[in-house]
Order: sequence, then structure tokens, then C-alpha cells
Amino acid sequence: MPSLTVASVLAPLALFHLSALACELVPDVNFTFFGFPDNHPPGAGIAFDCGRGHIAGGLGTFEDPVTFASAVNEFNSCEVIYAPSLHKYLRFEDVCEQCTIDWANGVRHIDIWTGNNSFDGGDIQIACENNLTTTGQFIVRGPPASLPLDTTPLFDSNSLACAANHTFLNEEVSSICPATVAAAPAAAVAATPANSPAPSFPAIRPAAIPSSAPAAPAVSVPSAVAVPAAVVAAAAQLASPAAVSGTPVSSPSPAVRKRGLRKFGHSVRSVNATSLLMGIINSTVIDDGDGDSYE
Repeated sequence: MPSLTVASVLAPLALFHLSALACELVPDVNFTFFGFPDNHPPGAGIAFDCGRGHIAGGLGTFEDPVTFASAVNEFNSCEVIYAPSLHKYLRFEDVCEQCTIDWANGVRHIDIWTGNNSFDGGDIQIACENNLTTTGQFIVRGPPASLPLDTTPLFDSNSLACAANHTFLNEEVSSICPATVAAAPAAAVAATPANSPAPSFPAIRPAAIPSSAPAAPAVSVPSAVAVPAAVVAAAAQLASPAAVSGTPVSSPSPAVRKRGLRKFGHSVRSVNATSLLMGIINSTVIDDGDGDSYE
């Protein structure tokens, strides 16, 4: 009898979970991109093992989706989605801190892997990621397995070519999941006047979380999870006004570099207690947002 591994168990479970999701179109999603040179630390490390170890990758097919990162509470670990503007299937395999902050402020945001898992494309690859970055895109949750495919690498590690001309920004999506467009995030609804069109990306992202913002919801952590002391200490600071208002607090070593910030002109700051607490998930892996996980 062959031995069981985590990868051999998780891969079919991920496909089973996908089949249980109803097809749903989610609009107004911002796409940023990351890869070997701007992961933290540089490399291909990710939070979840969805069948290929804690290593980013993927061709973009239904069977081999490209890694994407986002807010931990917005997708199920190893969930497969589809990006019509890329003609690629994506799988939720990592946690993105800036995505977590944006979702909390009513802005949908995912961060998509580029390149391969053993090559640092440096500034050329980062420039490619910036060229690929877009706002207001659709994603499909619970997608059928037969949607159009383009398996061209987003960044080709051999030729250093960028797939910016392999995008489908005007793709017709209404027939993929008829009459199943997701509602806007709560924060976005609150910021939109009645009977007005959906606001643009800058209009619905406040500069900072107001001090009157409700506390982060309690997160259930299994008793088997060993929570690092640095995480416990940071979580304790949630009660302070400084933590709620977004003032940086001490972060675990190594320092966090917030993925995706340069695309929209943010400044780099250390992780705050709210976003760090969001990393405590029902798993033995805790990730601060850029591929360096704590176990």
C-alpha cells in the first residue's frame, strides 16, 4: 500500500471543495503580481501546501493552477478560481498582508505569482509585474474546468519575456456564471451613496482605518497550533488606539516587506497588530504576508 503524504491528501480535497462551490462572478478585483525577487524572503516559499509543497508555481490549467495570495478570510485555503483577463486558473496558496488591509477597507485584491520557483528575474521581472498590474477585474469562484486557457508564463524565466500582451481585459464574462455576480464588500457598500455607480479604486480605499473601527473578529485557533510569542504580543496590542489606527508596531523578525505596495504608491511599514492577527488561521502555518511562514 503506498504511503500517504500531505500533498497526496490535500490535492484531491482541494478539487472536491472546488466542486462544492457554486460558480460565482466576483467583479472589481485588483490584480497585483509577485515573484522570486519580491517575495519575502526572496524565493518561492508560500503558506499552504496544496499538492506541490510550500512552493509557488503553476501553469494556469485547472489541474495545475497558478499560485495566488490574498486575505486569509476571503478564500478557502487551496481554493481554485479563474481569472478571465488572464485565461488562467489560480489557487489560493499564500497570504498577502496588503490584500488583507485592502479587503478590510472594501477593496478586493489578489496577488498573483509570476516566473518559476528557482529563478530571480530581478528588476526585469518586477517591471513585468508592474506592467501586468490592473484594477477592476473579474474572478470566477467555483469555475467550470473547461474555460479558455492561455498557459503562456506571465514572466518567462528563459527569455525574460513579459506576458503583458497575453491579457484579455475586455473578455466577455456574463456567460460564465449567469446571474451570479457577487455583492460588493461591506466597506465598499457603506462608502457608496445610494443610486450611484460603483466607485473607482482610489475612491473606496481610505487612507487609514479610523480609530472608531470595530475590533477585528475573533479567530478560532485549534489547540494544536503553537502560536509564536511575537504573534501573541502583537495581538495584545490590538486593544490600544495606536494599533487600531494603523500605527506600526513591532513585527516578528525578519521585518515584513508588504507585497504589492509599490504598484499603488503605498509606503513600506512594519506589520501592525491587526493584520498580524489575521494571519492566525486554522492551520499550523502562520504567514505574515510575503511567503515567510511561522510553524
